[in-house]
Amino acid sequence: MTKKRTTTYGLLATAAGAAIPFMMQVGPDDAIANLCKWPKKLTPSLTESCSRGLSSEYLYVVAAGLVFLGLVWLTAPLRTHGTKSQKMIVGISLLITSIALGVWALSILAAGDRSSARRGPFELGAHIYTESRLVKAESGRDTGLHENTFYLVVANSSDDGSTIRKVQVEIRGYEAPVASEIKDTETSEIDIKHGNAAFFVLGRIVSSSIMGVAVGSVTIEDRYLEMFEHNVQRGMLRFDVGTRGNKYRFALALETDRPSIWNLIAVISADDRRSVPIDLMIDPQEKKRPMKYKDARL
Repeated sequence: MTKKRTTTYGLLATAAGAAIPFMMQVGPDDAIANLCKWPKKLTPSLTESCSRGLSSEYLYVVAAGLVFLGLVWLTAPLRTHGTKSQKMIVGISLLITSIALGVWALSILAAGDRSSARRGPFELGAHIYTESRLVKAESGRDTGLHENTFYLVVANSSDDGSTIRKVQVEIRGYEAPVASEIKDTETSEIDIKHGNAAFFVLGRIVSSSIMGVAVGSVTIEDRYLEMFEHNVQRGMLRFDVGTRGNKYRFALALETDRPSIWNLIAVISADDRRSVPIDLMIDPQEKKRPMKYKDARL
């Protein structure tokens, strides 16, 4: 291989390895979602297939491998034709770099996808659980819209096997904190036995898309339905925080033609337990999984 070709390959591999983390923009738990947004800007149909690609921690390992391969190619001329001291310096540098990248890559693989890790006595679902209900008017008319309700799944994984008392999820951001209701109840507080889980309502998006598991229908009052139909026709969506059905607290306005992500903080708490905050991210452009979460700090 000629010196010019080796240098070209080295630059390309190093640039590609460095570009992958830049395109991800975030840590391993959300990297795949961010990486998929780049091809979507050119061809929207690529997004769904992209989201079924490599897990994000493996993408970081691929990036590390490309950088190392690029360095090997770039230093090939020195290793082949350089002086003895140059060869020694290059060899030692490559050895140190390979060890550093190897340790970093293994730590990423060991961490895996943090979205399914335990947090103290709590274990959260790997993804935000979503249910979709067909929206009907008070007259029984089929509107063609769907109420997509998002839930945070909180399980008891305490080491001592005890029941966690008075578990709550409080949603913070933009307005006064909202106590999340538990699925199919009117309460916002629950005791969770070891091994059991509770579903806390985070909010809903009414749109023409089915974003979750189809579970029947819901009737929305006409005074609110008119607003939803008007917004959908204009390409605008609302995220109603902590609500479903005909309950309303406050909403975040989302315009599908203007990329934006809303962030909220959800704090999981219980009696005699350290609270656990997570960062909720709502992206209206993601039709299949518009709501994700990652670790946060209070």
